[in-house]
Amino acid sequence: MHTSTVVVIAICLLLISDVVYGARKKVPKDGCLVGKKGRRRMRDGQTVNSRFPCQQWHCSKGQVKVTNCTTKRPNLPCMNPMPGKFPTCCKYFYLC
Repeated sequence: MHTSTVVVIAICLLLISDVVYGARKKVPKDGCLVGKKGRRRMRDGQTVNSRFPCQQWHCSKGQVKVTNCTTKRPNLPCMNPMPGKFPTCCKYFYLC
């Protein structure tokens, strides 16, 4: 009885410490973690087109290459980014 209680307490402490300190993210070999707080995992060689932010991410040997839009936002009123992922969201349209 006493041993099982000790085991249960030990398991509870391990679970609590995992919640408090956060689970360790396992990155695939030569993979990458990207996005807000590194929540998205990518395989080596994988490319992801994002909308928010409007960027392209490419994972290569543990390094992430980020490509941003090369066009600047027009300095006109009522210009809005096109809906969609990179590179579509780099374009603008007029709507008031």
